[in-house]
Amino acid sequence: EKPDDDALAALPRPLWVSMNCWRFGPSIFEACRAISPSPRGEFELPDAVGHAIHALGEQFRALKFRLPVLDMTSRADIASVAAILADTEVKL
Repeated sequence: EKPDDDALAALPRPLWVSMNCWRFGPSIFEACRAISPSPRGEFELPDAVGHAIHALGEQFRALKFRLPVLDMTSRADIASVAAILADTEVKL
């Protein structure tokens, strides 16, 4: 969830943005089964990762990139992102 302006201003710099691109091994399923729902009533992936680290001895790493981000927060962003990516060749 996005912080409000006051919370954002209080965060230490530099700010890093999580793009939520995860890659897991099979143990993440055990970790997901072991956690409880958050106060919002949802099972949170970061909680499962924390469990995997502390209870299962898993190790994770974060990759840092200094690249621009295409914002797809809402449906209103689709047209602008599509225009930017229109000439991009997809390689799978």
